[in-house]
Amino acid sequence: MPPATCPAALRQQRAQAAIRALTARHPLTPSQRLELARWQREWLHAYRDGLTRAA
Repeated sequence: MPPATCPAALRQQRAQAAIRALTARHPLTPSQRLELARWQREWLHAYRDGLTRAA
């Protein structure tokens, strides 16, 4: 499912898995740092979506 139609919890899980995989590598290349930042933003957006739906 595309991220926009995926439930927030699933988006959060997918982002967390990607973040864990990237942070297991040391040192990160510049492109990996950009990818990590993108996944961190995705996780945060999913977290916020989950909060607004739960309220």
